[in-house]
Amino acid sequence: MWWEVPEGATWHRGVDLVAVRRALSMRGPCPELSEEEQRYAVVEAARTGVPGPAIAERIGVADRTVTRWWLQAEEQQAGVTSCG
Repeated sequence: MWWEVPEGATWHRGVDLVAVRRALSMRGPCPELSEEEQRYAVVEAARTGVPGPAIAERIGVADRTVTRWWLQAEEQQAGVTSCG
């Protein structure tokens, strides 16, 4: 899937992986992330068990946005397409 990244990569499909890792490290200020980087961060953090509200607060989006993006990523992985 789009979030499966080659080992050692620092960029993948327009996503600055270093910025995402810094954002998810919870150390220091969160770098400004593009929407695609935020989506990637949601998937990575959720896959490691970080609660949705903590992800939302860290990357600066609403809890419901984290939930929506996570569900969309699961659907994409399962090969499901949504109508909306």
